[in-house]
Amino acid sequence: MPHHTRGLAIELAGMTSTLEIEEPLSHRLALSVQEAAKVVGISRRQIYEEMSRGRLRSIKVGKRRLVPHDDLKHWLRTRPTA
Repeated sequence: MPHHTRGLAIELAGMTSTLEIEEPLSHRLALSVQEAAKVVGISRRQIYEEMSRGRLRSIKVGKRRLVPHDDLKHWLRTRPTA
């Protein structure tokens, strides 16, 4: 089954960036730490640091740590600008 890409527009400080993500990923309610890091463009370690500092909410499902899609978008919107 081929994957179609879809743009995810993210607006930060008045600037809009579109990330191309696979269609199934864009419809999911939560992302793995690795997927969240890939979508945002930072390392998994940085995602874990943000979660441990209480800045990025995550949930635990079994042994997996997931980042709710809406929480990832909120975290991006509230990051300080350079």
